[in-house]
Amino acid sequence: EQLESIRKNAIETVINGAPKHMRERLQGLQFQIDMERKRCKNPVQACMKISSMMNDSIAELRYALNQPDDYLKSRTKHEAKVLSFTSPSRTK
Repeated sequence: EQLESIRKNAIETVINGAPKHMRERLQGLQFQIDMERKRCKNPVQACMKISSMMNDSIAELRYALNQPDDYLKSRTKHEAKVLSFTSPSRTK
């Protein structure tokens, strides 16, 4: 319990010490990490999952740096036609 308290305080200190424009992103990332930790059955599995998340992030960064045009195209939002539906009460 004491180690967990130290961990949480250290994370909070780092996030609060970050520039304001980065805090929301860091809080979101920490939320993802915390949820993955909760889903894991033991600390070793949690460590492996978080390591995998980090490797995925590094791979995405490598792709963005080595193929910026392709990366930007893959991040482009796709357009879709929004259909309107009427509720059953309006069709009567």
